[in-house]
Amino acid sequence: MNYGPFHRDGQRPDAAAEIPEGQIVEDLGAIASAGFRYVRTYGVDNGLNRIVPLAHRHFPELRIFIGVYVCGLSHDDPGNPRSTRAQLDEALWLANRYRNVAGIVVGNECLPGEPRRALGRSRWNSW
Repeated sequence: MNYGPFHRDGQRPDAAAEIPEGQIVEDLGAIASAGFRYVRTYGVDNGLNRIVPLAHRHFPELRIFIGVYVCGLSHDDPGNPRSTRAQLDEALWLANRYRNVAGIVVGNECLPGEPRRALGRSRWNSW
């Protein structure tokens, strides 16, 4: 099951406000009650990094695949929390800390026409 908690009025992935923790727990409860056991997230920015520890605490049967978004303009900027590097660093930290992480999915959100920056000889260069 793919999960993004941005489903209430005014909630958007690009908005600065974080999703309330109670909403994430409620959503994860609905996902677990529906019989899903594997959940893929869309990133770890804007507080989405709380999904893994909240699932670990409240729904230990859920296994999480952490999504890492790749197609941003600030691809390799560790100071930008939405950059690929910052999200990958956070995803690795979560995977090493929480046993409910089943894997990390990198770059499956890329769409044709999205802005891309030339990466040169970066270790992230896969295009």
